[in-house]
Amino acid sequence: MTGEQLLPLIAATAVMTLLGFFATALLARRALSSRLIWAIAPGVGAGVSSLLFFVFRRPMFTVEFALLIALSAAWFVRQGRLARVGSLISWKPPGFSLLLAGVLGLAMAGWATRVDRVPHGEWDGWAIWNSHARFLYRDGPHWRKDLPGSVNGVFNTFHPDYPLLTPSLTARFWRYAGESVPEAGAAVGIILALSGVAVIGTALAELRDSSIGMLMALVLLGSPLYLYYATAQYADLPMSFFVLGAIAMLCVHFERAPDHFGLLVIAGFMAGCAGWTKNEGLLFTAAASAVLLSHVLLRRSSASRRLLAFCTGLLPPLAVTIFFKLQIAPQSDLTWNRHYGEIAEKIMNGGRYVTIFKTFVSTGWSFGQLAVPPLILLAVFVTLRGIDRQALRSSGWLTSFAILGITLAGYFAVYVVTPMDLSWHLSSSLDRLMLHLWPSFLLVVALAGRAETIVDRHG
Repeated sequence: MTGEQLLPLIAATAVMTLLGFFATALLARRALSSRLIWAIAPGVGAGVSSLLFFVFRRPMFTVEFALLIALSAAWFVRQGRLARVGSLISWKPPGFSLLLAGVLGLAMAGWATRVDRVPHGEWDGWAIWNSHARFLYRDGPHWRKDLPGSVNGVFNTFHPDYPLLTPSLTARFWRYAGESVPEAGAAVGIILALSGVAVIGTALAELRDSSIGMLMALVLLGSPLYLYYATAQYADLPMSFFVLGAIAMLCVHFERAPDHFGLLVIAGFMAGCAGWTKNEGLLFTAAASAVLLSHVLLRRSSASRRLLAFCTGLLPPLAVTIFFKLQIAPQSDLTWNRHYGEIAEKIMNGGRYVTIFKTFVSTGWSFGQLAVPPLILLAVFVTLRGIDRQALRSSGWLTSFAILGITLAGYFAVYVVTPMDLSWHLSSSLDRLMLHLWPSFLLVVALAGRAETIVDRHG
């Protein structure tokens, strides 16, 4: 990547991050610290930018800058004085953060080397996600017909039914650069990977203590699989970020600001963006919506308002995803030409359940390619810290655990009925599916540990 190509990508990232910052700050008001707002801002901005690119296409720059001006003006009016800007970016890091900074430096060096060696990403990166980005960038108004189109029964690209958040962000970066820069897809992954580390670290620092936050940030940043997919130009790393963002906002809402519904709007938007990122994200969206709906059915206080706020944030990305699925995308290969008898036979085959369960256990044991199996690592953490039983009974922890559990069970169910060869499907995708939930799983486990200081919680 040349310097002339790098500067437009920096500008695109800055606009995206500022869009996310002002939108998050306006919705969260004083419910989130400045650190957590900045941590989640790139991801929120990525979701907003992707939707603007998909909906407006050619006047993208006009719409982005108009929205940025409107959001920033609203934020400055609400703040009341410019002096607040300095307090929003001031932060004295704890000493433990020096270790994290060192690991981060090593990760950045590794990412730079990998991007230089594999600028187009791995197989799925160039064959699926960047291929879709090229239709969005080069094909003008014809992309809606050509992307899902086929020649002699063969699709123009692999998996044209996949949602378009990642390709649209790559194509947006290309619009800023004025050319198709191969490394743009890797830039998207690295930005969201760093944002995920920042979210887990700052959220845990505020909900528990800084040492737990730094420790889990180190575990996430030290997960080789997490680092690998940051530059592979797949959609799995962005998917993991949006799952983490939704779970983190739900936890902060329930534990720190139960009367602040703006956090639920952000959580809903993150969940909707997960569905706009991958088909599996729609399962997460359904799981989160179902768990919040269950609060209403159980007649918990403010449950209806929580669900309404969540659905308010969910609506824009979900509406775009539904439009894409109904009006543009072809039928998924998981549902195409399926018959009741074939599906029923798979459901009744007990051997499939045994195979899937064994693969889940073996993959979970060695997941992430860590030097120490993650279950042992987390067991050591829980043993040393102890379990906070009050945290396990809190609404935030139970809600997050239920959402992740339902999503994982949904993944299991998809494997049961998959039309593909089961062994191949498991070996080619299960590690990436677990990556979707890995950062959020670290967050939930850490929240179950005892904090060094007492933090007020609200159920």
